[in-house]
Amino acid sequence: MPGIRYYNCPGLTRILLRIAGSIGVKGVDEGNLRGVVSRGSRSTAYARIWALPRPFIVAFGWRPSYVVEVIYERWGRLSCEEKLAVLVHELLHVPRRPGGGLRRHGEWSRWGRLLEAARPLASLCGELEEAVASCIGGKG
Repeated sequence: MPGIRYYNCPGLTRILLRIAGSIGVKGVDEGNLRGVVSRGSRSTAYARIWALPRPFIVAFGWRPSYVVEVIYERWGRLSCEEKLAVLVHELLHVPRRPGGGLRRHGEWSRWGRLLEAARPLASLCGELEEAVASCIGGKG
């Protein structure tokens, strides 16, 4: 049985960078933020964010880096507004002063607040759908 497969998704990365700029996430740019789509996960999450562990940052002299993973099996169940809110949620885990690691959930992560932050991003809906589908070769 094959495990989780990951697909690099440059289109998703571009959208994540636009969302990060729109919601004021500091410390992320095209050099340290990537988007991937996964298939084969049993997770109940729609997406998740991964941070390069602090020991790697220190040992190799790398800068803090982040990957947002969209979990394809669950992603399609969401409306576009909900997808954007999920991406906002994942990006808000990036700490205000990126030094590695992620922010914990707090008042910022309440669903109503995330939906409110996602509303002005609605123009990204078509591009987001196309980007995710293209990363897995349009396979559904």
